[in-house]
Amino acid sequence: MDATDHGPERQPGSRYELDEGDGSWWELGWDAALTTFYAQHHGEAPDGDVTGWFGYRPHEHPSVACLEGALGWRVPPEVRADLEADRASFGGRAWSRAEVAELDAMVAGLDGMLGGGGGGGRGRSR
Repeated sequence: MDATDHGPERQPGSRYELDEGDGSWWELGWDAALTTFYAQHHGEAPDGDVTGWFGYRPHEHPSVACLEGALGWRVPPEVRADLEADRASFGGRAWSRAEVAELDAMVAGLDGMLGGGGGGGRGRSR
């Protein structure tokens, strides 16, 4: 898996694209609003539909290690370092248990309407 080279001009908070080599890719980043790391798997171009999504709930993956556990593979070290720096730079908001429960209920309702298509368990592992 190859990381897109952002070079020395990389902007903090940038998303990372990790190429799978088969036309699909992973997008990784830090979502300060949800205070979670996330990963989205995109299918082959040209449409690149999202086929897996981890980190769409508050505090779902508060560390890169937690995200790696869900993905089933290690994030490249250079990407890991930048993601951790993004979390340190941008932080996030504190969510109450009631807010998290309300959001979980909304997501569960959307999953039901969409046939379960939004979930954290739909990603591919390596």
